[in-house]
Amino acid sequence: MNDLDQVGHGRSFQLRVKDWLLVCFSREVVYDLRERCFRFAEESIELVQSLGLRREDAHRIVDYVYDRPQGRVEQEMGGVMVTLAALSTAVGFFMYLEGERELSRISQPDVMAKIREKQRAKSDAGGITSDVADRAVRP
Repeated sequence: MNDLDQVGHGRSFQLRVKDWLLVCFSREVVYDLRERCFRFAEESIELVQSLGLRREDAHRIVDYVYDRPQGRVEQEMGGVMVTLAALSTAVGFFMYLEGERELSRISQPDVMAKIREKQRAKSDAGGITSDVADRAVRP
């Protein structure tokens, strides 16, 4: 653990998110790679949508990425962090501060209950994760 991964809490942000996940969901949900990939994709698309990226452009990006060779997980993860920092700079936000705010918000009992219900509804209704074959990349 290093200073870049902390915001004065003594434990890394990633470990505190892991703790939150384990409180909010079952271990099965926490470590379901396909579920985690869907949730990450959903949130990243919601972020660029909130900044005005058009649906058509998002589809073009998906086609562009999937028409290229598959990347290495560790390099792509680093790329996500670098580009999120760059995007945060461009829009004038501090990504760690926004992460801390969101973790604080979703840690409220009433919000956690809504998140659990939303996750259950996605699964029960044959949501977006249930109709995709197990093709997720495993590190």
